[in-house]
Amino acid sequence: MFELIGSGTVEAITNVTVFDGDNTIFDFLIASEQDEVAMVAAFAQLDPSGKKLALLQHLRPEHSSAEDDTSAAAGEDGSSEVIPSAEMSSEMLEQLGEVAAGQAMLQNMLGDLCEADLSETMDTILRQNGHDLRATRQALREVAGQLSDQLREISQLGTQIMGHLSELQHLTAALRTRPADTILRPLSALVATQSRKNGFEALLSTTGGDEALDVRMLNTLRSLPSQFLKVRLSQPTKAPRRLHLAIRKLEDQVSTILQDDGSTMPEDNQITAMEEELATHGGALRVIKRPEGGIRLHIFLPINLVVLDGMVVGAEGTRYVLPVNAIRSILQPDPSALIHVSDPAGQQIWLRLGSDELIPICDISGHKPGQGIRRKRGVDGKERIHVVLNLPNSCIAVPVDELLGQQLVLSRPLRGVMTGLNSISGVALLSRGDVAMVLSPGALYGGTTGDEYFRSQVTH
Repeated sequence: MFELIGSGTVEAITNVTVFDGDNTIFDFLIASEQDEVAMVAAFAQLDPSGKKLALLQHLRPEHSSAEDDTSAAAGEDGSSEVIPSAEMSSEMLEQLGEVAAGQAMLQNMLGDLCEADLSETMDTILRQNGHDLRATRQALREVAGQLSDQLREISQLGTQIMGHLSELQHLTAALRTRPADTILRPLSALVATQSRKNGFEALLSTTGGDEALDVRMLNTLRSLPSQFLKVRLSQPTKAPRRLHLAIRKLEDQVSTILQDDGSTMPEDNQITAMEEELATHGGALRVIKRPEGGIRLHIFLPINLVVLDGMVVGAEGTRYVLPVNAIRSILQPDPSALIHVSDPAGQQIWLRLGSDELIPICDISGHKPGQGIRRKRGVDGKERIHVVLNLPNSCIAVPVDELLGQQLVLSRPLRGVMTGLNSISGVALLSRGDVAMVLSPGALYGGTTGDEYFRSQVTH
């Protein structure tokens, strides 16, 4: 320890010597610019057994007293890391100022229109021209032209305000997201510290550290595994030596998979406590015993509010939103590109994209890929527009009647009886006040609900 202090990477603040029978215990309070993971690694080099040197508590300076549930004080076992608070940035304040100024201008322009009495104006023009319609025609055209100019200015101002609101929405979403590595690194340190404290060596590997998640979601995902890992590592002879934690963000869910090579199954009361905690957040837990030994926990949590960059389309009189990042291309195919195939399950229609590429056509109503699809014409009598969507291992084409444009929408989760809607992950309110259904491309491919699609993914 004194060698580490003398290396210059650690500064000793104070130390206390405690005599416990024949044992002499040195308690050091040190400061370092290195993070917790680096310190645990340095201690492991000094004491590979983990019996003589241990990190008992890790403290981080708090830079703001306004941090709430989005941040937490560091735990005494290295399981916690302060998640930065989501405070309002200068860019957000600037956008709010632009919106407020634009709204004030819009209100003044609308007030001028409301104060203008068109009937009185027309009567005045008629009186001035002796009620001669031909003579008053030019004057009326000038008045109509002025009104058109005012309405055009109001429309342009409204468009600018919508742009500022969209930018504000982007900034708000970015402000509340952090990489999953914010919690994965401390959990790796927790496993290393707890195992050495109990007299053995365990390693936690992680994937998905680049996934951007909301700070509330991160806090939930941090507390659940940490408590489970503490109990799991408390029995040295039966505890796992190799663990892996993977986080993956799906369209409307966050999948977390924790697996290990331990020799025992977790206690029922521990699983029940985790299920009850997840239920409060609308999530669920699945426990699987691995054939090669150990367990696998599948944890999923719904993303309650999703700011989605979507393409709004119309199909069969309904508005839908498709994620822009899932769109590969948009085309209006030639009739010869639609390949009809018949089998016992019914007629199938596939779309030929090239000389060596065929993809299934999946109807928005949730039919199986290429099955039960009736060939329809678009509103202009031509072939319908087909939106080609990228999936993890394939592509599908979705026929729509019209494209209504790209916009940023806030997707809200389905509630009540609507949770059983095929291929729908949420609902969104569009800029013109219409309600649109948010499609889940992965669930659309299988004709299942978003929840069923997620469960099939974590099961396999």
